[in-house]
Amino acid sequence: MKKFLIGFILGATVTVINNLLRQKLSPLPTSQVTGLSYPEQPHLSETLLEVTKIVSSTLKSQEVIDLILNQLEKVVQYHHATVTLLGNDELSFVAGRDEHGKVVKNFTMPVDHYPLNAAVLESHRPILIPDVNLDTRWQPIPNENPPTRSFINAPLVFKNRPIGLLGIRRYDQIQYTPKDAETIFAFATQVAIALENARLAEKTETALLENQRLYQISRQELLDRERAEAALQVANEELTRLNVNKDKFFSIVAHDLRGPFAPLINYSDLLVDIADTAPAKEIMEISEAIHSSAKVVYKLLDNLLEWSRLQMGQMSYHPTKIDLTAVVQQNLYLVERVAAQKNVVVQAQLPQQFCLNADEDMFDTVLRNLISNALKFTPADGQVTIFAQPYNGNKSPSNAIEIAVCDTGVGMSKTDVNKLFKIETHHTTLGTNDERGTGLGLMICQEMVNYNHGKIWVESIEEEGTTVRFTVPRWSD
Repeated sequence: MKKFLIGFILGATVTVINNLLRQKLSPLPTSQVTGLSYPEQPHLSETLLEVTKIVSSTLKSQEVIDLILNQLEKVVQYHHATVTLLGNDELSFVAGRDEHGKVVKNFTMPVDHYPLNAAVLESHRPILIPDVNLDTRWQPIPNENPPTRSFINAPLVFKNRPIGLLGIRRYDQIQYTPKDAETIFAFATQVAIALENARLAEKTETALLENQRLYQISRQELLDRERAEAALQVANEELTRLNVNKDKFFSIVAHDLRGPFAPLINYSDLLVDIADTAPAKEIMEISEAIHSSAKVVYKLLDNLLEWSRLQMGQMSYHPTKIDLTAVVQQNLYLVERVAAQKNVVVQAQLPQQFCLNADEDMFDTVLRNLISNALKFTPADGQVTIFAQPYNGNKSPSNAIEIAVCDTGVGMSKTDVNKLFKIETHHTTLGTNDERGTGLGLMICQEMVNYNHGKIWVESIEEEGTTVRFTVPRWSD
C-alpha cells in the first residue's frame, strides 16, 4: 500500500511542480525593494525536483518537512522558518527552526491573532513584506530579538483548500523579492503535499491496524467457536455413551439380578415346606442350591458396585510395589476348591520373580476375575494356566509385564471376541456347568487395567480355548 501511495504521490507532485514553474504568479503586494545584493542560488527547478524526491521517499511528516526546509535554505536563505497547521480556527506549530538550526518552540494561536495569517489563508496567495519597517500591515512580534526585517508568508494549499502556513523571516538588511515569494509558494505546496500524504498514510495505517485488529478478533472468535463446538461434540458423545451405559446397566440389573433370585426363592420355599419331613441328604442338596444362587447374586451385586464406582470416577488409585508371584499364589488358593469340584488343573508358570507398579486391589480384582472366567468356561479335565513375561509389543526394551490367563475351554468365535469390552452388546454365556455371568467382569477388568496404564486383549479359538492378556507397569527401583 505504501509503495502504491509513494508512486502515485511522485507523479502528482511532478505535475504540480511543472505547473508552478510554467505559470507566472500575479503581482504580489510588496513595499519598495532595495538594491541589496543577494547570494547566488542553485537553479530552482533542480531544487524542487530534489524536494519531489524527498516528498516521495517517506510518509513521515516531520522528517520530510525538515528535509524540505533544508532544501529551501539552499535557494532562499532565512533566519527563522515555521510550518503551522490549520485546525478549528487555530494555527498549530508543526515544524520550524531558527538561524542556528534549533527547533522553534511549539505554539498555538488563533487564526486572526495576526491579520496577515488570516489574509494568506483566505486569499490562498503568499504575502511578501520586503521591509517590515515600511509596511503598515506588519504587526511586531512581542519580545522578538533580533527583530524581523523581511518576511514571506505562504499558504499550504491542497486541492484548493488551505491547510496551514509556511512562513520565513530575515533579521538582516537583505530583503526578500517576489521571486523568493514564488519559490516559497512552490515549497509550501510541497509541504502541503507532504502533510496530506502523512495524514493519508496515518489514516490508511490506522485503518489497516483496525482491520488487523478486527481480523484477529474475528479469527479468535472463530477459534473459540470451533473449540466450543468441538467441546460440545465431545460432551454430546460422552452424554450419549453415558446414556447407553445407563440403559444397559438397568437392563443388566433387570434381567441378570432377577434371574438368580428365582431359584433362590423357589429352593427357599421348598426347604420351608419339607424341612420337618425331608431326609438330611435332600435338605443338604437344597441348601447347596440356595448357597450357589446366593453366591451368584452376591457376585453380580459386587460387579455392579465395582462397575458403577469406576464409571463415577470414585475408584481410588494407589500404585505400589506388588510381588506378582505372591498375588498369583493367593488367587490360586482361593479357587482351589472350585477347580477341584470341576476337576480342572489351575497352575502358574512364572519363570522369574516380577515386581509390578500398580494398585494392588485393582490388580487383584483383575486377576481374580480372569481366573474365575477361565474356570467357568473350562470343562472337566481341562487346564487354566497363568503366564508372565516382559512385554515386548513395541519391540523395544520393556518397562511392562505381560500377564496371560490361558484356558483349554470352549473358546469363542471372532464375532463373540469383538463383542467383549462393550456394554452396549452385553455379551454373556453360561459356563460349562451352567454357571451364570453378568457380562460386566471383562469390562471391569478393562477399566482397572486402563487405570494402571496398561492394556488388555483376548485371543480365542472355538473348541480350543481362550487366552486373556494384559500388561502392567514394571516396578523400577
